[in-house]
Amino acid sequence: LWGGTDVWSAERVGAGLGAGLSVTLTLGELAWQRKWGLARRTLLRQLRAAAREVPEDAWDRVVLAYEPVWSVGEGAVPCGPREAQRVNEELRRWIRERAGEEAARKVRLTYTGSVDETNAATYAGLEDVDGFVVGRAGLDAKRLGAIVRTLASAGASCDGGSD
Repeated sequence: LWGGTDVWSAERVGAGLGAGLSVTLTLGELAWQRKWGLARRTLLRQLRAAAREVPEDAWDRVVLAYEPVWSVGEGAVPCGPREAQRVNEELRRWIRERAGEEAARKVRLTYTGSVDETNAATYAGLEDVDGFVVGRAGLDAKRLGAIVRTLASAGASCDGGSD
C-alpha cells in the first residue's frame, strides 16, 4: 500500500495469514534507491520485515510481487526480464537461506510490471518468476486476449504453480 511502512505491511501479512488467508506482498524500490545502489538493501529490508510474520508452514500462502516503482508510469523505462529474474532469484535465495528450502519452493514470486503481448512468453519462461501481473495492457480486451494467446501458444502454465 502506498505510504505504508515495512512494519505496517508486515503486520498486515501476519494478520492475513493468521486469519487463514493467502497474502500478496508487493516489494519494490524507488528510482533514487536504484540509482544510489540501495535497491537490494531496500527489497531485502521489506522482505525481512514481512518474513518475521510468516509462520514456517505458511509460505505456500505467500505471494511476493516484485514491482520496481522506478519502472511504473507513462514514459518510464520498463524493467526487463533479465532484471526481473535477477531480483526474484535474490528474493528466493534470501528465503532459502533463512526459512529453508521448502519455504523457497512454496513461496510464489511474481513480477508486476510492463508485461504485454510482446514479452509475456519471455517473463513466463523465467525460472524465478512464477507469474506476473498484467498492468495497463490488461485494461484493453484485445491486448489481454493477445497476451493469453501468446502464452497459450508458448505452452505457458496457467495453473498458478511451478510444481
